[in-house]
Amino acid sequence: MSESLHQKFIIVLIEKYGDWEKLTSRFGNTTFGEIADDLCISASQFSKLIYGSATEGMYLRSIRNVKQLQSFEILKEDKKQLSQEIRKLNEKIHDEGSRFNFFLKYPLLSAFGSLFIGFILATTYFRIKTDVKEQVDSPNILEHSLAEFFDRDFKSDFISPFISEADAQEFCPCSAFEGTWVLDKEYIIPLPGRKPGLYYVAKSIDNRMKCLRSVENDKIGMKLIGFENLYHEIWLDKNREALPPRYFNTENKSYPEEFYNLEFESSSNFSLVAKIRSFQFSEFEIDNETITRRGEPSGRYASFVDHNLTQEFEIDVKHILENVIGSLVRFNCATAINKYCNPNDIQLGSVIEFDCNFTISTENLGIGGGYPYVKGYKLTNQVFSDNLLCGCVE
Repeated sequence: MSESLHQKFIIVLIEKYGDWEKLTSRFGNTTFGEIADDLCISASQFSKLIYGSATEGMYLRSIRNVKQLQSFEILKEDKKQLSQEIRKLNEKIHDEGSRFNFFLKYPLLSAFGSLFIGFILATTYFRIKTDVKEQVDSPNILEHSLAEFFDRDFKSDFISPFISEADAQEFCPCSAFEGTWVLDKEYIIPLPGRKPGLYYVAKSIDNRMKCLRSVENDKIGMKLIGFENLYHEIWLDKNREALPPRYFNTENKSYPEEFYNLEFESSSNFSLVAKIRSFQFSEFEIDNETITRRGEPSGRYASFVDHNLTQEFEIDVKHILENVIGSLVRFNCATAINKYCNPNDIQLGSVIEFDCNFTISTENLGIGGGYPYVKGYKLTNQVFSDNLLCGCVE
């Protein structure tokens, strides 16, 4: 996602609603929640847009929709002014003693004006609603499965899954980690099979982290659980080019720069095979130096499959889900360095990175080891950001 799109989105919000008041999560007098309602998107989607973790398509659609809302407001004001002008003209004609009011003297003009303005307003309104519905329904946008439990306004009648302010110090440092973490950067995993050329691309992750309460006394504040919605895509290199040596060095088990510069969307050599939705339960354990993550897959399915492509290139998506990225897959991630020994150092934009390897059963993909990748989480919504007293955990 281009940084300029994020900046442009902020600019159009400021133009419509007013200055960004970061301390109160408002633009002008309008809350983030109210703006999300205007755009017909969830609070989590709006957070991604605000903090720079949304997809390019989300930014383009949202910028367009904000501008259309501005246009709609202008049309409403124009209609109001024109109605006032018609009323004044009608009053003037009536005051001059005309036997017919304006609408009787100029029925076609009056009717046409009213119908035209109404048509423009209705067309603009429904186009906006259609556009934002397309944005909500877009398969590239990931709505968290548990959003209705995590994303309610604090004034709502519900029990928050997060730690209360009264317990934040007791559950330090994990209380500083609570909130929404998204995928920091996309990563690519080559998929082995009968023929080369398939790639598993991580596009987005929405991970809600909360402190784990039911732990031993010496682990209070040390463990979190995460509920992860994941969205991946499977892409095909239609040339079926083998990974080594062009895209993978088998000696040092690393990718050359050319691999990281692969442009799936813009290259005619690549085609989208499938879109994959996953849900995962994760447990995180914190100490002074490291953060350990253990993940447990809890379901995966294809929300889109290009059947013409799979038939032409003999690709079995179900087999890939079950046997390649399913039960035989080993996603082994090393512990991450804890850069937040002092939990007060955690802020919006903070990142946790795990160095991982992808292997299959004992074959290790035939290269004597797995394919490396980095899974990074970036904080976009922090529940508790006031000063915490626990410091580094002893």
